[in-house]
Amino acid sequence: GQEFEVNTPDSFGGAYYRYDLNRLLVLLKYDNRDVFISVSKQLDKSSVGMKGLVVDDNQWNYFYSGIPGLTSGGMGWMDTFMYDSMSVNLYVQDKNDPGQTVSYLFKWLRAGWAGLNVVRPKHIFEGSQRFGRAFTTLMESEDLPEPAVFAAKVREIEALPKQEMDHYISEYSKQVENFAAKHPVLSDEFPEVYENGKYADKFTREERVGVLVKEYVKQAMGKQCLIYDKLVSN
Repeated sequence: GQEFEVNTPDSFGGAYYRYDLNRLLVLLKYDNRDVFISVSKQLDKSSVGMKGLVVDDNQWNYFYSGIPGLTSGGMGWMDTFMYDSMSVNLYVQDKNDPGQTVSYLFKWLRAGWAGLNVVRPKHIFEGSQRFGRAFTTLMESEDLPEPAVFAAKVREIEALPKQEMDHYISEYSKQVENFAAKHPVLSDEFPEVYENGKYADKFTREERVGVLVKEYVKQAMGKQCLIYDKLVSN
């Protein structure tokens, strides 16, 4: 199948990208063990990189400015792109401990500017470590709702009337403004993006749904929730 993805800002230049992927999912048995394979391949060049920032990786808090360029590195004006990417995620039931899963990640990435690839192995490795930490935290959490409950909550969020959705997103924007005003980089470079509660004004409905789903998961896992708990309670 195909999927649309917006990645989190990277920790080097602070850029984030929008792109489409082909995704292959395979569940099989090997040596009497469960094996799950996920393969992705980028379809075309991404949208131009936008300025963002990793605010708190542990709390899954990120800032998306909607402004083309890089946040750091003295190259804020530069138009960058993800030209191509591919990944293979392999999850194998542990042979000696069937209750555990061993995961493997193989990733290829070509990104940069003016057709040049400036990606280095350390960039891929660091990004893979971030993904691994977040994925492990999510999968090993004992606080997540049951799949059926989670699916029902997502459908409930997707069906919210516009007025109610706007109310929740307004609360979210206020919380973003609160932490951004105290952040040395955000308060210096992006006040026009978040001041007066306008951070999410240009978010599409799909992006707003994504925000509420993410905050719901964060709240369920005991992370810092940027929307009042009563709005996303289990």
